[in-house]
Order: sequence, then C-alpha cells, then structure tokens
Amino acid sequence: MPRGEGAYYNAHLVHLKIADVNWTDISQPGARRHYLWRHYVAYETMWPIGGPLFLARDDVARFSEWLFHNLAAVVHRDWRVGVESLDGAPSCAPGDGERWQLIRRMFVNETGGYDGSDQSLFLLQAIPRSWLRPGSRLAIKDMGTWLGGKVDLEARVADDGTSIQVDVRLAGLKVAPKEVWMHLRSFDGRPLAAATTGGGEAVSLAGDDRIALPRATDQVLRIVGHF
Repeated sequence: MPRGEGAYYNAHLVHLKIADVNWTDISQPGARRHYLWRHYVAYETMWPIGGPLFLARDDVARFSEWLFHNLAAVVHRDWRVGVESLDGAPSCAPGDGERWQLIRRMFVNETGGYDGSDQSLFLLQAIPRSWLRPGSRLAIKDMGTWLGGKVDLEARVADDGTSIQVDVRLAGLKVAPKEVWMHLRSFDGRPLAAATTGGGEAVSLAGDDRIALPRATDQVLRIVGHF
C-alpha cells in the first residue's frame, strides 16, 4: 500500500498490551513499509483447516506440503512453540493441541463415519517421504484411538531403502473398525510392488501404496513392504 494511504488498524494504540502490537508496521501512516496482512499463513494458525481436508481426501502430497509450511511459519524460532504469526503471540494450549493432533493422525487416523456409520482405521497414512530414508525408524506406543484400545507401531526402512518392515499391535479396541488400511511408502517415490506378512504370506495391495489389514479388535502383525 502506498505510504500514507490506505486503511490502518489502531488496536495496538487502544490496547497497548495485546498481541496486535505486531501490526504496528501496517498501522502507522508514516511507516516505511505497509503490509496488507502480516499473518503469513493464517491469522489463527492453530486451527489448521487444510490438514484434515487433505487427509480426508487421502492427498498425502498436499498434506505434507501444508504441514511443513504450517510448521515453518508458526513455530517460533526462539520459543519453539506455535505462534499466531511469525514472531507473534504464542498459541494457547488447545491451539497447539490441534497441531499435535494432525501429527498424531499421520500415524493413526480414524476415517469416515461422518454420517454416523462405522469408522475405518488408517495407519501410517501420511508419513512424509523425507522421514522414510534408508535406515530410518519410526515408532509410536500406547496411542489411544477413537475406537478404544491402543496402537503400538514401529516401522523400519531397510538400509538399502528397498523395503520397509512394520510391526503393529492393536490391543483392546472396543469396536472393530469398518476397514483397516496402511500406507507403505518409499522414500524416493517408487511404488509398492509387494507386501508379505511375517510368515511370508502375500498381502493384497489396494492401490496407491495401500494394503488392507484384517478387521480385528486385537491383533499383532508384522508386514514387510517391497518397492
């Protein structure tokens, strides 16, 4: 906006101690620069609208892009916590909880059921390829689910990157999921070619690097995916 022209905000002048003091550079007619909006991602970044939408669409590439942009823009470089904007006020606890929920759903995500029908369980749905480099290990333990019970899950990528081994335990789910899915993704974009159980039995592929697991409230499985 041209210097000395345009709309100005005076919240920081009326309420000197509120977070909107970081609007100063768009609120002073004589400021050297004027920004239309300083909140680079969204004003209330703790309500991450894009993440749930991309997961519901199973659009992992767009979800990963959204996640890293969100974290880059709102995790304060000094405080190491989420903020409303670059160098802005820290998010409240429920706000940061929203962001951690999205990271949790990358590993364990209850999908569907929006119309009151049974929900499915999606494991490892949205793990970024950069987290799956050769030799990488990812694990969660005692993760509660909306279906009750807990999930333990450990994924190990082979040193040559040609396969991934996943040990999963579902314990004490109160309701059997409508379906149980798992994404087995490679670090370099190679598609999933085959999957076997720990005993060597073949697992049917569902496309898009997905495999279908048995519907059960209690089970222990070892899955090996080959790329």
